[in-house]
Amino acid sequence: MILALPVSALDATFRVDPSRAGFNASVQVEDADGFFFWDYGPLGERIPKDVEQISLSGNCTNCSFTPVEDYHITFPKGNYIVGYASAVKDNHLSASFEGPYNVTVLLPPGVDVRNPLLGGLNPPTARFTENGEGVVVVWNQTRSMDLRFYDRAQETLVYLFGTIWLAAVVVALVPFLMVHRRKRNGS
Repeated sequence: MILALPVSALDATFRVDPSRAGFNASVQVEDADGFFFWDYGPLGERIPKDVEQISLSGNCTNCSFTPVEDYHITFPKGNYIVGYASAVKDNHLSASFEGPYNVTVLLPPGVDVRNPLLGGLNPPTARFTENGEGVVVVWNQTRSMDLRFYDRAQETLVYLFGTIWLAAVVVALVPFLMVHRRKRNGS
């Protein structure tokens, strides 16, 4: 007999700064003795992530870590929360994980991801909520997340461009249809 036990996922939270220039992350690790700050590239290669303000917290009085390289830290084996800050480039945020994670991204007020013409999400199974502090994007049990956000000004420009384009089509199409209708009725 095979028993199916539920797989629990760890938690990772990313909070984008109100300036949208950077983010703060807190990533839960279990039974670990090190952490790598990297993403995976388009071919699956590991790309080191530039991070700063690294912190380690957990059930320890003085949680300390040893930097091995710019993108790798080690610490005594255990369960921790690794915190760090990093820059946001081109309104794009991504992360990759060794196992399944419940990922939460907190976006500041005035920033959104829900318009598919402007924003982007991968995997597309994210759930959205909105609170007084902005939009909250949540994925359950994912090994990676990729998010591209936009601000209200960009959204306004897209709607303005769409309205101008639609008006131009109507202005060009109405005379054509009137001439075509006259030819049909006259023939």
